[in-house]
Amino acid sequence: MRLNSYKLFAIGFVALAGVSFGVAASNHVDTVKVEKASVYNVHSTYANRQNINIEGKIVAYLGNGTYKFADVDGKTISLNLDDSFDWSQVQKDELISLNAVVVKDFITPKLLGKSAVAI
Repeated sequence: MRLNSYKLFAIGFVALAGVSFGVAASNHVDTVKVEKASVYNVHSTYANRQNINIEGKIVAYLGNGTYKFADVDGKTISLNLDDSFDWSQVQKDELISLNAVVVKDFITPKLLGKSAVAI
């Protein structure tokens, strides 16, 4: 009988722990850490699909929905724009703070711009 009592206690404890964890997990708010970045760090440090914030300018249209973005140090990288954001307020050569995702699917990394504000 004791063995069964211990099993029931253990099962009850695990179930209670699971409920407690479930409550704690359900109250958790997911936040995305966004790091200040530079084009140099995009090439050397950041992982594929990492969220970053980078300051700079859109300096040229390269065609096929791709732009050239230059950070405040003048280093450039290809940038594609997410269609879910209204990019009409962003002007060429205007200093912006760009929220983007690093894309390292090919040989050369690029950015997928999610949103931007003038600074």
